Amino acid sequence: MAKLRREQVMIAKEMVARAVPVRRLATQLCVDESTLRYRLQRPPDAPDGRRERGVPSGRRNSTGTPLISRRCIARLRSRRVGSSARVNRR
Repeated sequence: MAKLRREQVMIAKEMVARAVPVRRLATQLCVDESTLRYRLQRPPDAPDGRRERGVPSGRRNSTGTPLISRRCIARLRSRRVGSSARVNRR
């Protein structure tokens, strides 16, 4: 799936105003139909809300990267391939 550029959104708005189906536009722009519908409904000056979202724990180290709890590290280690916990013996 491709990312829609600002120019493509402007073209899509013009084509929809000329009664071209959104489904056809989505296939021509190589994007999903739901992506195109979302971008057509979204105001052009709306901020991207993903940047303001914080880390679930909110804790970060001195470099600014999120901290991983010991519980998460233990869970990831137990999911390793070849771990004795994952071997099915019959």
